[in-house]
Amino acid sequence: MLPASLDDLTPSWLEGVLRERGVIEPAAEVEEIRFERTGEGIGIMADLARARIGYRKGAGQAPASVIVKVPARADANREVCFALGFYEREVRFYQEVAPDLSLRVPQVFASEIDVAAQRFAIVMEDLEGFTQLDQLSGISPDRARLAIEALALLHAAWWDAPGLDDLGWMPRMNDSVTLSYGEYYRASWPAFVENFGGALDPAQIAAGEAGGRHQEALLHALAGSHSTICHMDYKLDNLLFGDPRVAQAPLVVIDWQVPVRGRGACDVAYLLSQSMTVADRRESETTLLRLWHDRLRALGVEGYGFDQAELDYRRAVLRGLAVPVEMGGALDLGNERAVELVRTIVDRSFTAAVDCAATEGLL
Repeated sequence: MLPASLDDLTPSWLEGVLRERGVIEPAAEVEEIRFERTGEGIGIMADLARARIGYRKGAGQAPASVIVKVPARADANREVCFALGFYEREVRFYQEVAPDLSLRVPQVFASEIDVAAQRFAIVMEDLEGFTQLDQLSGISPDRARLAIEALALLHAAWWDAPGLDDLGWMPRMNDSVTLSYGEYYRASWPAFVENFGGALDPAQIAAGEAGGRHQEALLHALAGSHSTICHMDYKLDNLLFGDPRVAQAPLVVIDWQVPVRGRGACDVAYLLSQSMTVADRRESETTLLRLWHDRLRALGVEGYGFDQAELDYRRAVLRGLAVPVEMGGALDLGNERAVELVRTIVDRSFTAAVDCAATEGLL
């Protein structure tokens, strides 16, 4: 049976998974697992841990550790994830999309779900040699360039691709499940203002209110033609950087719980408006957006001008306010690091929305 939590994840279950996938030899035996949580203040929507593996025998070339992802510990967060299909999307992404990507994602040894029992588990390679930077500090312009170039690989490969229609489990930007985010936003707004509104000026409050009123219109505007696969949580915490001196894939993208089919500018806007400091974003924003657009064109995307990319970007910045509003008004943040992260994202994203002139010319 799939584990419902890390406490349910036994050596025998992990041994069976690794043996079935050919990761360990048939004679290998897992004796113990020691968990080190890796997502404190980061993994709000799932429980994430490094599993150090002790073998009774047959270790050979078997991995000394793997990363395990199971449902969130907080009841409210877990219920939201199952209700909106977040866990199912990640499981099916690794099963159906990841094998054909040029973009580097973790190698997955198990990706399974039982929706009725509210259980899921993903077991993946441990990328301990890669660097996970802190979203509180912000992504540098140089790192952002790497992240934008990786995005272009994903977006160009799926840009208006016929295969998009086959991914029925991945919502479109304006499907009913994504449009429901508008109601979540508006329901979360009063508590968000109570918790974090004291740090916002009148222009930022007005931008937040506009984001709530216009969520559905923004989602419709970011759907339709020029659609691709969007990660939709493309932030610094979900990017692992390798040694830049090594030619092989210096960037790995993790956490595929919320992909949708829509305009790729949503990922660019999310990264720049919530993972960059305000000063760095203001200095680098146009250059990085143009880099993304230039890479798309170089990879064969046609009929999508830079003016449209800029408009989509501004729309996506305002739409993206749903993330800090819902995190700050509806979710169990769990610890002080998560609270500080939301404070930081609130400052960056609401400032970006004002800088984009909020709703001026967007709708």
